[in-house]
Amino acid sequence: MWISTGISDLIALPLRYFGAPWWATVLAESTAFALPGLIITLPFRYLAAYALPRHFGLLTQSPQAWAADLLKELALFAAMGLPALWILYALLRYAPERWWLWASVGYTIGVIIFAAVLPVVLLPMFYRVRPIGAEYADLVTRLIALAESARTRIRGVFSLELSSRTPAANAFLIGLGRTRRILLSDTLLAGFSREEIETVIAHELAHQAHRDIPVGIAVQAVLSLAAFRVADLAIRAYTTNLHLKSMADPAALPVHVMILGVAFFLTSPFANAYSRWRESRADTYALRLTRKPEAFVSAMTRFANLNLAVASPSRLMSGTSSHPSLISRIRKAEAFASRLRAGSTEQSAPHPR
Repeated sequence: MWISTGISDLIALPLRYFGAPWWATVLAESTAFALPGLIITLPFRYLAAYALPRHFGLLTQSPQAWAADLLKELALFAAMGLPALWILYALLRYAPERWWLWASVGYTIGVIIFAAVLPVVLLPMFYRVRPIGAEYADLVTRLIALAESARTRIRGVFSLELSSRTPAANAFLIGLGRTRRILLSDTLLAGFSREEIETVIAHELAHQAHRDIPVGIAVQAVLSLAAFRVADLAIRAYTTNLHLKSMADPAALPVHVMILGVAFFLTSPFANAYSRWRESRADTYALRLTRKPEAFVSAMTRFANLNLAVASPSRLMSGTSSHPSLISRIRKAEAFASRLRAGSTEQSAPHPR
């Protein structure tokens, strides 16, 4: 921390000497630390996000296409990250006693806006999204009927071109209000049966039926409030111990970012535990809605094979996951199938007189 603060002073002090406004100092500080960090981590990013996935058949992109996507990601990160830093420092500067409370409110509003614009603004920047063709008209009809049975309004069913990047498959029910829609990857359409796709979408519809999105946003708001409060205490201690002028001193920007990262990391086990419970409940809903446990097991197994997922992870690994393990989902479906068979047997058996 001493080293990072000393380096930051080399940037902040000359800007203060020439009377630069605080927001310009924040811009200079963030740029000075983001660029070296990007250069240092780029080889590791290439290895983890391109070389290894391509080696194991999880990625089909060319290096040029991958680099173009990376540039888009960095541009989006800068477009969203820099205003977030300015807002953070404005709160530290003008509301030092309650900055953490207002930061949590702003974070929650940002999550809502992100969810609303994701399907109509962000995804089309990386993937080709278009209405599903006439050859899948029967599937669209079935999915719309499924959404109606789950009392969920959607704006349509669309295809997401995933095959240009990966053989993996996926399906989503994303968006809020007028932007809510079903997205099916072209790899899903090509490799999964109609019944398998139905069970996958039924799982996604469960999140709407259970109001998981607004409840999830509320849970995330509470966790973010706790994270920002923990960060507030740590930043106050850091500011006092190093005799900084204030918490809003731009020279401490790297430490502020690190403290916030650690604070949110500490809340991640609670977020993951809630997510696993929510996903497990959605599995139960999908099985009850479709009554197709064999198709559910087949779809989950296909997803795991395509993504090279671990079927039965360790307890530690499971604790860091936002979804139940494959083996637990299969066992749930098998138990549901047993109950279905038992029910059918009871209905078909002759009643004693």
